[in-house]
Amino acid sequence: MSTLQYLPNEILGLIFEHLYLLNRQPIADPQDTREMDWECANFKSPDLFPWVLFRVCQRWGYIAAHYPHFWTRLAFDLASPEALPLAAFEWSKDYLFEVLVFDSRSLETPQTSEMVTGAISGLSMDERASLERKIVQAITMALYPHLPRCTSLEYDVKYGSSLPYIPSLLHHDPNLLNSIKLKYTTTNILGPRHLNSSTHLEKAVTLMPFKSIDAVSLPIEAFISVGRIDPHIWNTMDRKLTLALYNYQFCSKASSQNSGTASIAEFLRYFTSLTRVCSLTLRNLSVRSLPELAISDSEPDIQLQPNDWTYGFVQFENLSKKFLEILLEGCEIFSDTGAIKNCKLPKNSNYLNIMELSLYDLPRDAKPGRVVKDYGGSTIQFHSCHYLDNQVFQLLAGRQCNLFKSLHLVDCDGYSIRALKDLVIARGELAGTTDDSNSGVYYDTPMESMLLDGNGPKLSPADIQWFSLHLESFYCS
Repeated sequence: MSTLQYLPNEILGLIFEHLYLLNRQPIADPQDTREMDWECANFKSPDLFPWVLFRVCQRWGYIAAHYPHFWTRLAFDLASPEALPLAAFEWSKDYLFEVLVFDSRSLETPQTSEMVTGAISGLSMDERASLERKIVQAITMALYPHLPRCTSLEYDVKYGSSLPYIPSLLHHDPNLLNSIKLKYTTTNILGPRHLNSSTHLEKAVTLMPFKSIDAVSLPIEAFISVGRIDPHIWNTMDRKLTLALYNYQFCSKASSQNSGTASIAEFLRYFTSLTRVCSLTLRNLSVRSLPELAISDSEPDIQLQPNDWTYGFVQFENLSKKFLEILLEGCEIFSDTGAIKNCKLPKNSNYLNIMELSLYDLPRDAKPGRVVKDYGGSTIQFHSCHYLDNQVFQLLAGRQCNLFKSLHLVDCDGYSIRALKDLVIARGELAGTTDDSNSGVYYDTPMESMLLDGNGPKLSPADIQWFSLHLESFYCS
């Protein structure tokens, strides 16, 4: 550093250009390296170029400010607001850019995080939320004039009240956005204020279809607010959409355009109208407890159409049993692959038509038999499910699971090795037979593969040999 600090700005600029190229990689035609993209890197890393230059000294950072092609990925760390040069939006000139707003304190261990947040540890939760909102709003206001050049926008904050208002974003012509992700982690205070809109913002949404977008992650409030203005806006895209929706407790009463709350029936009305979604994630969703709540109780004027859209991937995480039940009453889910994490399963779970299904961290009373009964897929994986019983495998052995042929058990227990052998034998006996109704449907898929990994019942050498002889592929650890 003692030598470098005496170098003229022009020489430092050449060095920074070299660092820039080290962080880039050719895209498109490998014979043409003029078009470049960033190397895969942790967008939240404190060593991210060119932000790392500001960690060395202010002079280095402001030398880099004269090179607009450096500033095409803008990462703003809320843990260091004093180091946030909002002028970076202007430094990028006419270049396209992507934006991440995050808080590195959420990435630390509890011990380290306590050290970093010591300065605000005396603040109440309301005061912390207000402080975060103030910092984030400053970033958002600086972004708005440059939003037409933004290709990817992600907010990963603690408090929902810090998130930008979706119609406000649309009002600033985000023509080139292909990814928008709004995330928050604290759900019990100052939630995102998305469910009310004004006339000029409604017009902005109507005139601004998401033509280029292919990835969206939103709190339910944002999804509902856009749906109230234009329920078909998500179907105007040129590409298939990866959609994630999360963090809401639905009310049971009917909601209106001016309501600050949303009913699950209103959500399903927008949800079942989606036709361009290829990947779907629903996380942290529930319904306020009400005896015998049904769709008709919530909003009787809404007639839901069955949704027979086939997804490439679906993931349900931490959904309440009642929410899942109502969801599956309103639409039948078809997907190539899917995952269910930490969910209690309702009786109508057999409406989940997922060819390759993974179940994670199911609680004791999850009743996975409700999913595997009449399972129409080929592969099931159980991960960290400590209350599996033999009934699950007895159901999979039935001829109604005619395509089932692969089972993975990772860190699971509660079942017996004998039950697994019975499953393999039963599937083998069904192979090539027809059902009793003479429908001509052949059950020609015996068990082909099994993986047993991590904790669980121990296999003897004789057990391992038995499975190896009866399966095309068998692995155990």
